[in-house]
Amino acid sequence: MKIDIKKIKFLKDLKRFFWFLGQNLFLSCLAFFFLALIFGAFIFYKYSIWLPKKEISVFQDFSPFQRNVYENILKTWQQKEEKFKEADSKEYLNPFKKKGSAEESEEGE
Repeated sequence: MKIDIKKIKFLKDLKRFFWFLGQNLFLSCLAFFFLALIFGAFIFYKYSIWLPKKEISVFQDFSPFQRNVYENILKTWQQKEEKFKEADSKEYLNPFKKKGSAEESEEGE
């Protein structure tokens, strides 16, 4: 089944619109540029001028400082730091040396 584009009015008008844009490329680019400029000015106004004027109450739902939670977190960090320091001081065996070569090198020195 073949769809005939000429019978569908919307597609016909859309095709004519794109041909118009192509034939008047300079005016089309100029129009799109001004639309983008207006959209950019609106976004700039919204986030740089209008939003700072509006009072924002951030600290209304602020919960008070919970000392016991802070101490638990601090204790956890200290435990992790101690484990990290233990791992730093621990000496591991070198897997690339032969078992007998370590003793021979110590005797040679």
